[in-house]
Amino acid sequence: MAALSWDELDAYGEREETITTPSGGRFRVRSRAFWDMEEWASGMNIHVKVYPASGLRRFLGFKAWRTRGGPDDLVPERPRH
Repeated sequence: MAALSWDELDAYGEREETITTPSGGRFRVRSRAFWDMEEWASGMNIHVKVYPASGLRRFLGFKAWRTRGGPDDLVPERPRH
């Protein structure tokens, strides 16, 4: 998700899907991308949580997040019409 373009992230929203690994494991994946509109750190937040089919982690899951934007990844300006 972090490699998606700014336009693709803007349209991403929130998704939930079930994936199967090559070894046969099944996981439920919840992901979302949303704008951080704080005046000191405007950018895009990306959250992903993965839940395995069994074990304690099926309730707690594994989490990952990333922020897009900042001095090394500038938010593009909107086109003017």
